[in-house]
Amino acid sequence: MNQNRQDLAVVGGGVVGICAALFAQRAGLDVTLIDPREPGSQTSFGNAGIVCGGHYVPTAMPRAPLEILKLALNQTTYACYRPAALPGFLGWLAAFWKESAPVNLYATAREALPAMAHTVALHRKLLNEAGAGELLRDTGWLAVFRSQQDFDAVRPELDFARDAGIPFDVLSMVEARLLEPNLNPVFECAVNWRANSSVSDPFAVSQAYLKLFRQAGGSVQQTSALSIQPHDDRWRVETRDGSHYCGQVVVAAGAWSMELLEPLGYRFPLKPKRGYHRHFAAQGNAGLARPVVDDAVGYVLAPMARGIRMTTGIELARIDDPVNEGMVQRVEPYARDLFPLAETLDDEVWMGRRPALPDSLPVVGPAPRHHGLWVDFGHAHLGLTLGPLTGLLLSQMLSGETPIVDPEVFSPRRYAG
Repeated sequence: MNQNRQDLAVVGGGVVGICAALFAQRAGLDVTLIDPREPGSQTSFGNAGIVCGGHYVPTAMPRAPLEILKLALNQTTYACYRPAALPGFLGWLAAFWKESAPVNLYATAREALPAMAHTVALHRKLLNEAGAGELLRDTGWLAVFRSQQDFDAVRPELDFARDAGIPFDVLSMVEARLLEPNLNPVFECAVNWRANSSVSDPFAVSQAYLKLFRQAGGSVQQTSALSIQPHDDRWRVETRDGSHYCGQVVVAAGAWSMELLEPLGYRFPLKPKRGYHRHFAAQGNAGLARPVVDDAVGYVLAPMARGIRMTTGIELARIDDPVNEGMVQRVEPYARDLFPLAETLDDEVWMGRRPALPDSLPVVGPAPRHHGLWVDFGHAHLGLTLGPLTGLLLSQMLSGETPIVDPEVFSPRRYAG
């Protein structure tokens, strides 16, 4: 590797950026992580803690006319949109509609299978190294269905998983309540996805990986990156605190990534899929051993160190639109119907911005038109799941090592920049 390119800046301090910095450091580079806030404190802070360990079928736009009408009227519990933001999403939605066609959806899921096979093991290795192995739980996660019709809608996913050798169990309500006895009998059946794991504190996971990076000499600059520009045969990252020069730069800024890349001529179709959470206490001694997904309603109840975290579905809104507490209010009655939630533990709802491309997979690799510029963003619902995997993959591309999986599945070229 050219000595002039041994120093690297990673812009973005979520779990994706932290892992990119950590693995690049382990590949022999001198790495600086740049983020305006405490690493791991933004979108990575608030997810449901699920690490998909077997398969992932991307989120899709419904094809049933009645569901499309409900979406158009903003009358679903699993998704909503801000009317003023909608014009900016029209092109993205058209591409998302195309990717949601079953033939495309399951082609993407098939391409992602090799990557998903490594996710849990990579998290376990890093967490054990950081002395935080207790954060990872190998209890799977449970999807519940309130009607036979809701269950029938996921049969194609079950067929796909069965063909791929992914372990799962279809359970009656009685069988599901043997696993989670505190669930109320308001659902018909469930699926226990046994290959998946979860964590009890996503922020603590990010902090554990950040500790490994810092202990090995990694530098963290808590400042805003305003622009990135080629400078001779190097790169200049312009920050609020001055210029940072480096041989290579990785853009891993999640939903904000295009603010840095658009001035360089890139047009990746990245949009924020905003999501919310709120923590609750449980009544009496009630608890959960694993995350529970109320599939058709579109929320997750996840046992966390702080309490029961209720996470919502998708809000299509501009990145800095005001918080929409209605997303939480829509699903809370269903959550209370399913599980004995007590009082809320938060003064206000939390909101994060999932960085989403139309096919729901990230772009990871060299930027098409600039030497020394790399991208690692667009993980959508898979930031926690794929953070270590894409960080390792990126480091292998940086160093010329044999990649852990075929990088083509995440190639930036699929969007032509």
